[in-house]
Amino acid sequence: MSEILGRVVLITGAASGIAAAVGRRFTGPDCALILHTRGHRNERRSDLEKIVDEVKRKGGQVLTLFGDLADDGVAQGLVAASMEKFGRLKSSSIPS
Repeated sequence: MSEILGRVVLITGAASGIAAAVGRRFTGPDCALILHTRGHRNERRSDLEKIVDEVKRKGGQVLTLFGDLADDGVAQGLVAASMEKFGRLKSSSIPS
């Protein structure tokens, strides 16, 4: 966990499964998360909002974005929104 402190983490498919678990794991006051899901169904949005609430309760910063990554504009929008809100997407490589 210490290797992601102070970083901005983008998680796609964050409303369920492994991606949701990763979002919950990377929660804390020193982490900024961008959580993405397609959001076609209301339950995806609802599931993502539960994770957002958890992140905020633990002092984390979070940005949520919706859209189909098959659309190039959505992928570009993720990066642009990350830069606008947090000023970066990746600060440096994680040491091995």
